[in-house]
Amino acid sequence: MNTITIFGGTGFVGRHLVQHLAKLGFTLKIVTRSPSNALFLKPLADIGQIQFIPANICDLNSIKSTITGSDIVINLTGILFEKGSQKFDLIHHLAPAAMAYFSKEAGVKKFIHLSAVSASTTSRSQYAQSKALGERAVLSHFPNTIILRPNLIFGPEDKFFNRIASLAGLSPVLPLFGGGQTLFQPVYVEDVVKAIIAVITKKTTDSLYELGGAQIYNFKQLMQLLLSVIGKKRLLLPLPFVTAYAVAIASKLLSEPLLTKDQIFLLKEDCVIAKDSSGFAQLGINPSSVEAILPSYLSRF
Repeated sequence: MNTITIFGGTGFVGRHLVQHLAKLGFTLKIVTRSPSNALFLKPLADIGQIQFIPANICDLNSIKSTITGSDIVINLTGILFEKGSQKFDLIHHLAPAAMAYFSKEAGVKKFIHLSAVSASTTSRSQYAQSKALGERAVLSHFPNTIILRPNLIFGPEDKFFNRIASLAGLSPVLPLFGGGQTLFQPVYVEDVVKAIIAVITKKTTDSLYELGGAQIYNFKQLMQLLLSVIGKKRLLLPLPFVTAYAVAIASKLLSEPLLTKDQIFLLKEDCVIAKDSSGFAQLGINPSSVEAILPSYLSRF
């Protein structure tokens, strides 16, 4: 198994994964809408080890040609909010379904699909619903699919801690919607990468792994930890979720919203891994703690 096609290889998880897979000697095909914007990955590998395949997964017919000749296909694509042609159902459901279908057709040996712990058909969140539908779809087309469900992923390029740290630099008050009691089990991006590499290189007995960090926190505790790391004192103000809806409405005017209605639905649901699920332990990985990692990239704040 030498050739790996990666969808979403230029994203948050993808750029970390590409670096490690290149060191292991794999030939990598990175599917991207704009190869010129992916050139930053080139220095991570030897000459000719990374190929950039131009394709737009919004065009399902363009997916087939990217998979031909691959031993392994990895889907890392995902969006946090809808914009233009990028809709939850397309990116999280229909496109992965096409990837799995064409992977089976092409004789791919392993199909690895990155989902989310929040995936649920009963959630009010369209994000969570589309993730669940995507899981069902890939399994229907590629029954041996290995699904990884990470919790909130953090790391140098994350959109969670970095955004809150930036906001803390501008405002003396930080909101705690719903009182900040929602539970999370943040997982370090490098640990997610280790899990992906483990299911590539090792014989695994499970088809679904839930990936959560070493500890569970509520939202307020995460805010307090962040403020401690960046050395700032800010008022943490509990606010009802109805106030969050007002923020979401105002955020519609921004190119990248601070908060969306769909994300509010997610904030109302605890995000922790199931106690009886397979995860890092079964893959021989000890997840890193938030306390150990945050100072390494939030010191700039």
